[in-house]
Amino acid sequence: MNNTQTLKNQLQNLQNKTVALVYIFEGEEKPRSKHFFIWKNDIISCWSNATSKLKCIPFLVDTSSFVDKAINHKLPDVDYVVDINSGTWDLSLMALVPSVCSDIAVPCIPSSAVTIVTGESKLLSNHIARSLGLNVPRDLPKEDKTGVFRPINYGNSMDVTIGWNDKYKDGLYQELISGVEISTPLLYDPISRQLAALPTTMLIPSTKDPDWITSESCKKVGYVYKNIRLSESCINQFILLAQTIGVKSYCRIDARIKCADIDKLCANEDICISENDVYFLEINVMPTIRSGNSFGYSYDSIAASDTLYPYLSELTEILGEKPDVHTFVLAASLLANSKPDTE
Repeated sequence: MNNTQTLKNQLQNLQNKTVALVYIFEGEEKPRSKHFFIWKNDIISCWSNATSKLKCIPFLVDTSSFVDKAINHKLPDVDYVVDINSGTWDLSLMALVPSVCSDIAVPCIPSSAVTIVTGESKLLSNHIARSLGLNVPRDLPKEDKTGVFRPINYGNSMDVTIGWNDKYKDGLYQELISGVEISTPLLYDPISRQLAALPTTMLIPSTKDPDWITSESCKKVGYVYKNIRLSESCINQFILLAQTIGVKSYCRIDARIKCADIDKLCANEDICISENDVYFLEINVMPTIRSGNSFGYSYDSIAASDTLYPYLSELTEILGEKPDVHTFVLAASLLANSKPDTE
């Protein structure tokens, strides 16, 4: 049986499965609803539309209702849960939905509770990355004014600063690696049945300043995306890290390429960056996915030479059109978390 027929059969087995899309209800006053970032309707509808395109049944439910119904055994039968919560202040609460999923034995996409509390803690993920041989910026004392401060668990570049952030007693404070920031999404590949990398994207500031970082204030400068090729050994390091942390569906790894001249780096179209010049920053196991951001740009950049191209090509043939990024990611994620009867 060829790959297209195999994938088609797997997707057919997913049809009529119920996929719960769990989101935060904006304006709710419960402690577990206090987020610094909440998905808006357009993002929720993208996941709902992707579910429908795969001929699954979307079930939209806010986090409080999902938790309460699950605990009280009043939740309708669901086959998968997609946790589209983002930006919780409390790392423990970020694992609430997958913890409940574990209790009711339903797969949670994108991450388990263990993966979230491990991966979203920048302190833990940096220790794991270093133990696996990835380059990690060296730690600096608070007195050094040249370092980069990152809160242990916040996303969206929140409270990232040059110099120690006095709002915090604890945090990750590391050497600033002069160069350019990069983003590499990883996704389960239904063809090879293992994690694979989408194209790596550089975030190039308009100033071309090698000391620019993706902090809230620095983002106001403006930046553009551009693809860059990493060595196979570097990609393999990223995949090993994701596997070690327990990623099954998808994630995004952020790092910096060490260089002094961004213009020169961008001008060399044939360059392949060695792992020796790449410094790990963080792994996001609940990354933002939308058209136009770095994940969406990576998806739009998939070429015939990329590992995930066969999957994209076959999914396009099956659907009769090129899938949007959410359908592409959701189909792979459902298959990554398939029950035995859907293999």
